[in-house]
Amino acid sequence: VIAGILLLLFNTTGVWQRMKADSLVRDLLAASERGDNQSVVLLVEKMETPYSNLTPLSFPKQWYKGVAYYALGKQELAYECFKEAKKHSPYNPNVLNNLGGMQTYFKHYGDALETYKETLRINDKNDDARFNTAYTLYQLGRYQEALDSVQKVWSNKAKKDEFVHIISQVLDSVNNKPVLKGSN
Repeated sequence: VIAGILLLLFNTTGVWQRMKADSLVRDLLAASERGDNQSVVLLVEKMETPYSNLTPLSFPKQWYKGVAYYALGKQELAYECFKEAKKHSPYNPNVLNNLGGMQTYFKHYGDALETYKETLRINDKNDDARFNTAYTLYQLGRYQEALDSVQKVWSNKAKKDEFVHIISQVLDSVNNKPVLKGSN
């Protein structure tokens, strides 16, 4: 009888904690949609319980917190959040792309290129990762590789054309080659 009562109390407590965690997740998603970054950070901090972990394929709460910190101009905190998010969701292309973005921001170019390569292995249609790869290669002075990367972009023709033009101008000045006008 005592074991049954203890089991009932344990289960009731677990259900209650899970309901609270689910409510916080709903609030987190709503705050994220509104762009209320301060609330996102506070809600993620409230969610630090075993009942609020998300699955490895979902967007982890640390990703939301990282996006919020980035929007608030707190890049170092965002970077730490994205590193933590990757531990929970190592196959989420958005998590990886944002981590790569912070690696590029902090000039960890080699790590960033590896992270973008991982992202593109998971989803080879991820144009954000292609643009970020091109930008990182450009920063390293690897202009032809940057141009090759951006040429594979398929969804944002205007941005692609702008990248192609900028990179081509640099290649022109470096290699004395004609400037490309747009993309295929």
